[in-house]
Amino acid sequence: MEQLAKGLAEERARSPERLAVERAMASRPKPLGWQHQRSLTVEDFAAALNQLGLSKAAAARYFGISIRSVDRMAEGKAKIPTAIALLIFSLIYHHERPVVPKRHRKGEPGIVHKDSIDIPPS
Repeated sequence: MEQLAKGLAEERARSPERLAVERAMASRPKPLGWQHQRSLTVEDFAAALNQLGLSKAAAARYFGISIRSVDRMAEGKAKIPTAIALLIFSLIYHHERPVVPKRHRKGEPGIVHKDSIDIPPS
């Protein structure tokens, strides 16, 4: 009871403007979770890749984009797409490690290159 009285006395001692700001801040909705964060800064992108244990090349294979695109995102020359930002936030939030496809070179089994397909003439 004594703490309640002390809290009320402190509240009365504050200016009305300060009280209005504090009440407005307290009534604002809190962020709901990782789904509502839809953008990444360059620094956050680099930190996220580091936290997930991904190199730029591995990130490119995992996201299904070119290494150059990842380089441009990491340098701040290209915007990080919302889908990639949400995927990164989801992986970090759920403590998941991405399963990155292995790199295949031209002519190795597991990937078909347009140069290696024999199309009979019509």
